[in-house]
Amino acid sequence: MNINLRKSAAIQQEILQTIKSLGELKAEVEYNEFDQNIGESFANRRNEFLANRQLIADLYRVYYTLRDNTAQLNQDVGINKLLNEIELNKKLLDLELRLKSLSPAMELEEINRRLDKIRNAEKNDFYYEKTVDSNCVTIADINAAEQQVTILKQRIRDLSDLLLERNIQTKFTLDLAQYQILVQAGICN
Repeated sequence: MNINLRKSAAIQQEILQTIKSLGELKAEVEYNEFDQNIGESFANRRNEFLANRQLIADLYRVYYTLRDNTAQLNQDVGINKLLNEIELNKKLLDLELRLKSLSPAMELEEINRRLDKIRNAEKNDFYYEKTVDSNCVTIADINAAEQQVTILKQRIRDLSDLLLERNIQTKFTLDLAQYQILVQAGICN
């Protein structure tokens, strides 16, 4: 069975959900005074226990084989590099968005005017300000950040498209035994 990397990721998640749905391996069997055929009940419960145990073990083997194949192909076709580049661009985008959201610095004349007002204020005036606060970001910085946001968003979209393309186009073969395990677990048909 040929599967692409995207399908592999979906199957891996289904395997984990199936293992979880099979629950814990419970070996306990409860009998009461009305049970008649203890030997048959024991054998049935044991067979069910062993079958579930085997299915879970087989599913884990298929899961880790898929994971290994996917990891190797991710490296071979450059998906790891793409993921890294997408994350870098997201961090840079976040940085530019924070810069873009800042208020621009006051004009130097305004800062000097306010400082003169402070210098000339009565020292015993309870309400006079003692400092002037301003950002150090110019309108040009904010405009440049806005341009970078546009560029980075486009870059992330382009990289994401390329990532999707590689995930769909890159395929590998799942052997028949593994496929049959997936069919047995109801993951594939």
